[in-house]
Order: sequence, then structure tokens, then C-alpha cells
Amino acid sequence: MPLPYHLLYSLNITPWHRSHVHHHVADTVARMKNGGDALDLGCGKGTDTRYLAEHGWNVTAIDMVPKAVAIAKRTCEDVSLHPEIFLGDVLDIASVVPHLPYQFILDNGCLFSLRLSQQNKVLETITSWCVSPAMMLRFGLFTEESLKGTMPESWKTVWIDAGKPRYRIPGDPVPTWSLWSLE
Repeated sequence: MPLPYHLLYSLNITPWHRSHVHHHVADTVARMKNGGDALDLGCGKGTDTRYLAEHGWNVTAIDMVPKAVAIAKRTCEDVSLHPEIFLGDVLDIASVVPHLPYQFILDNGCLFSLRLSQQNKVLETITSWCVSPAMMLRFGLFTEESLKGTMPESWKTVWIDAGKPRYRIPGDPVPTWSLWSLE
């Protein structure tokens, strides 16, 4: 069962929110250098959205929780490259966000909570909008097999950084960052 994000935001219970950008986001942005069009999936309170805009990216962001979108808009209101932040469900992304030629996709914990068939549908849609060379940075709870099983074949693995939890049952998903390239 998916998390009841609307309820959790209304109760101000957002343990996934960070006030700082994860080093994998910062490192990837530094590596890409050139800016361009970026898509932030499940932008939450806008921390990563703001960071991308501050580093020269034309950012389109989406989240399904009205309170999160309102906070993200406030978080980004004084950034010179003003991000476009949309209220909508990633499952209906094609009717919510502009179909730009994206060079960078950020999925910081959004898609992994969807069923595999739903992830595949969203990723196929987004892939059709991307222009080469493009990069996708993902975070979620994955096994290596489940992560690779969600990515369209056109995306190639650059690196995978799987967490090392203290206690783990083999085959259980672990917190995992991964970077993918579309050439």
C-alpha cells in the first residue's frame, strides 16, 4: 500500500524531507555542468528543485500533494531561473508537465513506490521526451535486480550505490542511488 502522502503532509510528518541536497545530486549536477532542461519527479518541498535552478537548470517539477507543491513554490520563489512546479500525479505525467527535451531526470524517491508496470509506463514516457546525452539520477528502495528491471533498455548504468543496512535479509530492498545515461 502506498504511503498516504496527503495525510502525512497535513500532519507535518515528512521524515523523507531534507533541508540539504544529497551529495549524489550535487555531484551529478557538477558533473553535467551545462544546464539545460531538467525534470524533478516527486519534488516534495523543492530542495532539489531549487538546487537545480540555482545551478543553471531550467527545472520542471511535479508532486501530487498540494501542500508540498505550495511549499516548493515558496522555496523557489527567489531563484532567478524560476522553476515550473506542477501539481499532478506522475502516473498522468504526460497530461501535467510540458514535453520538453529533458537532459536530466531526478527521481529522488518517487517512482520506487509504484508497481513495476507503473514505473515502466512513466519511465517509457519520460524517455521519449529525453534528448541524448541525458542522465537520470534515481533513489529508492531496490534490489539490484528490481532496479535494473525498471529501466528502459536505452538507459545504461553509470553507477549504482546500494546502502549497507546493519541487518539485512538477502533479497530485501535497500536504499539505493543510481545514475543512468541515455546516449
